[in-house]
Amino acid sequence: MSGEYLFSYGLGILLTLWVLWDLVSGSAYLWHRHTRSDEPGLYWLAMLLWSALAVTCFTYPYWSL
Repeated sequence: MSGEYLFSYGLGILLTLWVLWDLVSGSAYLWHRHTRSDEPGLYWLAMLLWSALAVTCFTYPYWSL
């Protein structure tokens, strides 16, 4: 496996762990902290963006540019 795969998968795993931690803690960070109880829309937007970034880390090595 090349270094590109290892870096991409490693970053994807770290981002997935971060998303799981944010789900458990109830707060997520974009430009500042958003809590699920106070700002649910921005919290779920942040979760969606971090999750999408994690998914692209796993799919990026298979993109043919």
